[in-house]
Amino acid sequence: MKINKKTLIFLLLIISVIITIFMVFNTIKKPNIQIKLSAPESIKSGEVFDLQIVIENKSNLNIKNAEVFLKTPNSVKLIDSDPSFEIEKLDSNEKVEKTFALLGTGKELQDLNLSAVLKYSPENIKSYFEIKEDIDVIIRGNIFDLKLTAISKTLPENDFRVLVEYDNLSGKYFDNLNLHLQSSLNYNVINSTIPFKDNSFYIGALPKETKGTLEIMSSFSGKGGNEEKLTFCLGYEHNGEFLCIAEKNLYVDVLENPLEVNLSIPDNLNPGDTAKIVVTYKNNYTVPLSNLELSILLDHKLFDASKIKINNGYYNSYLKTVFFKPANIPSLARISSGEQGQVSFEIGVKDNYIIKSYTDKNFSLNTKAFVQGNVVLDGKHQNIQASDQQQIKLNTKVDFINYMKFRDNETGIINCGSLPLKPNQETCFTVHWALKNYYNDLKNVKIIAKLSQGVTYTGRYIGGSDVEYNADKQEFILYLDSVKAGNGFIIKPDEFIFQIKTIPSTSDIDLPKSIFDSINIEGIDTFTNEQITFSLSGFNTNILNDSSILGGYNIVFE
Repeated sequence: MKINKKTLIFLLLIISVIITIFMVFNTIKKPNIQIKLSAPESIKSGEVFDLQIVIENKSNLNIKNAEVFLKTPNSVKLIDSDPSFEIEKLDSNEKVEKTFALLGTGKELQDLNLSAVLKYSPENIKSYFEIKEDIDVIIRGNIFDLKLTAISKTLPENDFRVLVEYDNLSGKYFDNLNLHLQSSLNYNVINSTIPFKDNSFYIGALPKETKGTLEIMSSFSGKGGNEEKLTFCLGYEHNGEFLCIAEKNLYVDVLENPLEVNLSIPDNLNPGDTAKIVVTYKNNYTVPLSNLELSILLDHKLFDASKIKINNGYYNSYLKTVFFKPANIPSLARISSGEQGQVSFEIGVKDNYIIKSYTDKNFSLNTKAFVQGNVVLDGKHQNIQASDQQQIKLNTKVDFINYMKFRDNETGIINCGSLPLKPNQETCFTVHWALKNYYNDLKNVKIIAKLSQGVTYTGRYIGGSDVEYNADKQEFILYLDSVKAGNGFIIKPDEFIFQIKTIPSTSDIDLPKSIFDSINIEGIDTFTNEQITFSLSGFNTNILNDSSILGGYNIVFE
């Protein structure tokens, strides 16, 4: 059978496609594309090591548009390189190599799993395929040695000393070392032999094979009765991230504080009031406590020490502190198990402090009671301390400005009648009100005035706030949404003006005419949430304050 040329070419093409498909299928089924990873079997935490990746094409097909992705755990950081690279083309029986510099950190015997993923496409094939290879590197040892020394038990508020010793075991010079400390909120650093901020201690330079020490003085707050964990991490910043190279934990048993102290003070006070401070102390331990000393810090400028009253104690004006000692109170020399005692004193609060800015407001008067003494624990004398801190919120204070005018052209209100006042003849006045507010913002303010017999509101008002008048009750009410702290001191107070009409009777002759039987002012202090109220009474034409009127025109003439 004779085959023509066209048929032969077609058959050869079909055979070629079949062979190509077979080779591709065989390559996909049993890929001869290999990834080999090489790295040290183990490293020290903080050590930089090399990871070598070899991509070898042992297949019969060429590879194009390949990309290799390196995947590492969070404890492994790349040094100055990207975690991937591209292979534009890799012919059959060719290979490429890439070396990454890595920094490994972690705990002793921790496995660091490193993997490389190759994404590739055989030539003339549009589909992509992936292969992956892994390698493990084990942490054995550390480039730093970190040692912590401290007592295993302590009491709340007692001084707690931690000695940190660190050693650079590597052959590398470090110039930016830091020691980070993680702890509960009960742990408080008092001072340190090197600079610190927010529980981070700046060590700085540490040459190779050199040692250093750091001493931290601290304390634990709270009532105790729990185990505290302190975690110290020695490391440095890398690309804006802190790398913990060496980590050590310190466990401290904070015993329940056998000494208890409680401070009793008012929740809030008015300016000019007297605060009674009561301190109660108690021995909750099974053995006596001795030589107790009490101190109460009164740390605020609005405490008025000139009005302090103390029995069996004394006030130190320089330290702003009240002291009670065994020399004045013999019962403080020894307090038996389960026994409690109490001391008290009084101190004034200033009345007329003038704030200087809108931020100089909302005053909390800080008060801290501190007690210390001696106790025998495990056969050793130890100092023991306890404290309690409270705040007294100061209510605001308001001064009320209230006067009248007869000639008040500036307001545009023309008053009726004439002066002097005469029985059965009407005369109009403009009443001027303003509020001076000292310490805190006020809201929902009302000024309620009870008008006297023969006095009525004319309906004329200037000031922009809501007013209400009840003719049956002879009651005029001014509503204000708010009055800012410092109003009348930092800025001129807003003024509220309204017109009243008075008709004196014959019983008023030779007397000032009564205008308001009473004025009540109320509002809510936005800082203390207290209802602020005060009442005034007995307002008559003596509140006439008009420079255009001669003296004596406040009297009703016959």
